[in-house]
Amino acid sequence: MENIPGLVDLGVGYGSGEATLAYTRYLTPTGSVTPALQLFTSRWNGTTWETSVQRTDDSLGHYNPQVVYNSANQPLLVWQAGEELRLQNLTTSDTASLSLPAEMGAIDQFRLVQDSGGNLVAVFTAQGGQRDLYLSVYDRSHNLWGAPRPFTNNRAAESYPAPGLDSTGRLLMGYAVTAVSSITRTTTISGTGQVVTFTMPADGQTDLMTLSHTFDRNLTLTDARLAVSDDHPMPGDVVVISATLQNSGDWALDGTAVSFYDGDPNSGGVLIGTTSLSSALAAGYTATLTTTYTVPVNGGAGRLYAVADPADAIAEVDETDNTASLAAFGPDLALTGAGVDYWGGSQVGLQAVVQNIGATTAPTATLAYYQTAITGTLLVTQTIPTLAAGEGVTLTTPWDAAALAGGSYTLAAANPNQANFAETFTDNNMAALSLVMQPDLLLSPYDFTTTSLTATTTLITATLYNVGPVTATNVVVGFYDNWTLDDPALLFTKTVASLPPGGAVMLAGQTDRSLNCGVYAQANPGRNLSEVSYANNLVSVMGPDSPCLSSQTVYLPLIIKTGDSVSLNAEEPLIPIRAQVTNVYTTTTDSNGNFIFSGLPAGSYIVKPQQDGQRYDPVLQVIDVPPDVAGVNFKRLPESATSNIASVVGAYNHTCALTNNGGVWCWGSNWVGELGDGTFIDSTTPVAVSGLESGVQAIAANGSHTCALTDSGGVMCWGGNWFGELGNGTQNHSSVPVPVTGLGSGVKAISVGDSHTCALTINGGVLCWGFNGRGQLGNGTTTDSLVPVPVSGLESGVVAISATDEYTCAVTTNGSVLCWGNYILFSSLVPTPVSGVTQHITALATGWDHNCGLTSNGNVVCWGGNWNGQLGNGTTEYSSTPVPVIGLGNEITAITAGSYHTCALNNSGDLFCWGYNGYGQLGNGTTTDGLIPVSPSGLSNGVKAVGTGQVHTCALAANGDIMCWGFNGDGQLGDGTKTNSSVPVLVSGLKYFKSPVVAN
Repeated sequence: MENIPGLVDLGVGYGSGEATLAYTRYLTPTGSVTPALQLFTSRWNGTTWETSVQRTDDSLGHYNPQVVYNSANQPLLVWQAGEELRLQNLTTSDTASLSLPAEMGAIDQFRLVQDSGGNLVAVFTAQGGQRDLYLSVYDRSHNLWGAPRPFTNNRAAESYPAPGLDSTGRLLMGYAVTAVSSITRTTTISGTGQVVTFTMPADGQTDLMTLSHTFDRNLTLTDARLAVSDDHPMPGDVVVISATLQNSGDWALDGTAVSFYDGDPNSGGVLIGTTSLSSALAAGYTATLTTTYTVPVNGGAGRLYAVADPADAIAEVDETDNTASLAAFGPDLALTGAGVDYWGGSQVGLQAVVQNIGATTAPTATLAYYQTAITGTLLVTQTIPTLAAGEGVTLTTPWDAAALAGGSYTLAAANPNQANFAETFTDNNMAALSLVMQPDLLLSPYDFTTTSLTATTTLITATLYNVGPVTATNVVVGFYDNWTLDDPALLFTKTVASLPPGGAVMLAGQTDRSLNCGVYAQANPGRNLSEVSYANNLVSVMGPDSPCLSSQTVYLPLIIKTGDSVSLNAEEPLIPIRAQVTNVYTTTTDSNGNFIFSGLPAGSYIVKPQQDGQRYDPVLQVIDVPPDVAGVNFKRLPESATSNIASVVGAYNHTCALTNNGGVWCWGSNWVGELGDGTFIDSTTPVAVSGLESGVQAIAANGSHTCALTDSGGVMCWGGNWFGELGNGTQNHSSVPVPVTGLGSGVKAISVGDSHTCALTINGGVLCWGFNGRGQLGNGTTTDSLVPVPVSGLESGVVAISATDEYTCAVTTNGSVLCWGNYILFSSLVPTPVSGVTQHITALATGWDHNCGLTSNGNVVCWGGNWNGQLGNGTTEYSSTPVPVIGLGNEITAITAGSYHTCALNNSGDLFCWGYNGYGQLGNGTTTDGLIPVSPSGLSNGVKAVGTGQVHTCALAANGDIMCWGFNGDGQLGDGTKTNSSVPVLVSGLKYFKSPVVAN
């Protein structure tokens, strides 16, 4: 054969009286402008080579062709097509393909042998984390490839596999092994003088190794792969039991079955049912078999069993790994809350909320409190009474904390279950609580007296108590003649050098002026002394003119508008509207729709109208006093436009929505408190986040935690806190929002990664906290941080941030993109520019291994991993530089990314999604991956906002409904079920629910 331009790979197979040559060369496929490797074959008919046949015409890329002949003298062609291993019988055209896992990396050496039965053994090396040997078997009788099985998994590099089969069918193989070590080098960057230390691999000695492998049949079923659909059903509920069975052998298996039992089948367990697969189970793959079961109405702890191949129909190499068991339906005591009640001095009440969320009555148990952690010093115990299924109790345990020095302590409340009874789950048997050992100053109104306030001289007496457990030193008490408590109002101060726990001291002073505006006393006015609580530090006696406000009067006529009308409908009675200035002054509209605030002191005020279930435009207005304000008008939006939802975000297994009133609601998994409702109980419908009924301007969620950006620019977080991702200086999970340390204000955007969190400040700087094992905090280290730390070099100049699993990215004011952490295209502990970004990026969405950017002209470009088409360019080939998403146009306004899928919203309200679709997260009614954008079903009336979770998606429809689709194993779709959906389903109860409005 002559004249084969661009030849790359070559393979030949020999039959009886003929041969087949397979080769690849670069050729531009039809409809493309970029050459790609195409596959060709030619047959030697005993006399001459026949004309070559082109077997492929696409952009996948085709590599490593191998040819063998079967016993019927038919050539079998095997090659790598993109991310697949393909087989084709060139005589019959029969095919079989194998999808290669992305984590294997690229195949670079490939060998094929055939046994006497026509089965094929493919041995190849693949470059994942390191170069290793893999094996896959083609089972001829079933026309199935088995999943690739790793032969090696070490730091050494294996290469040059040379396989063969002996007369028994055993695999014998030689291969080379090169030791790999790490070498650390240091270099200085020219121009900056920065010293950079880096590690690079170095090859060592190469040895020749051999191995042998006998092909066998085997099924494996483990405890970890036996599950029930509801961990905590009520007696009489019907649940689904599922067993995930793995074919851990080399050959495909027919007739695989699992029998389910209530109790140990070897000790009288009752058969629940047997389920069989209707098709063969390929080697290396799993199948999930299920049955239904009714929980006994009388409860009772039990253990479920599953037995693979119960009839022993399959001759397995190991019959001992076919049984799995799972404790189920017993009592389950959960500590859903804990706190401290301070009784005075060192006496406290340790409080815990205990609930039996199991299906069976829980006998008496022990509640124990430990210092620091459950492994710390045991402090005190109390008995938990018998609790029926679903019953709960709040227990208060008296304790004297006198032995502790001043400071803050973390205590652990736990049910150590000291052999009282067996629980189904024990992960929820502990809760953390904070004990503050500080002074607690108290000014009692009963001990605050004065002589005549209108006299020219007034005697004032007050008694100061320390009801805390620690001595207070250098305590200042200020006395004032006006509620403003500022320096002009200060009459005099008294200082107490030392006040022990339980101590009291009388303070007295005299003024030489009348106190018509009243008199006020405040302990610790500058809060220079840390206390248990500041709530009891202020007392007052009102004077005849109290509260002595300024003479300024502000008239704020509130006109209720319907549509474009500016007048009231006389036939409709006016519902009084409550108006509030800051948190001090409140009034209600009169019959004419006007409200009046009289006597406001000089200053700036935020005015906000409130009416249950209504929205106003604008939401609030700012006034200045003086001058007098002639009037501030608000427009009530018509009810048809009063959808209460502003945005929606998704995480791994939960979802949250932000209301227009600044409230937050969440649904889905709640195992570490990510719903924020004060419990650890999952919810398939929305629940309100505790303490965030209003005052929130943005939310973000990922992994198992959620964060909110408040109207004041502060950050609150809740949920999982394994690595400090809540940012409050601890590693304690929290089922209610907690403030992020040092971020009470000054933040304008937040982004949540898997186990870390980042904030963008109003100055354009970036701070991050939480897990840093891959450098995702960007501060040049791999040390986790429990509080925010600055990202190196990003003190300003950033306009957007996006955090994901192991890395974080930022968009700068000039439209460039910087990333840090561990990512498919780089690994860096500090921000590093993304090469090839020539477009001006304004917003960014990050998935697990891919990024998408919204350009200044409304286009979307993506780069990174593309195993499931998440780049949206019609291929599954990764790209190190941005590629345009096909078919979106230039009117995109928002983008968001899940783990391996992406969505975009245009200015007409059209939504598009693409990438991984294994759970229906693209919403188009299928589970087929989308290599180009597709439109979710049923959203033709328009979408206002979109949010993506790990494998689910939610959208805010134009009519105010929240629609979700994709994976729903924990109720994250919010429709009251745990059923997956490949089309949008309605979230229950979030369109017009009434949420209170609180003045800013």
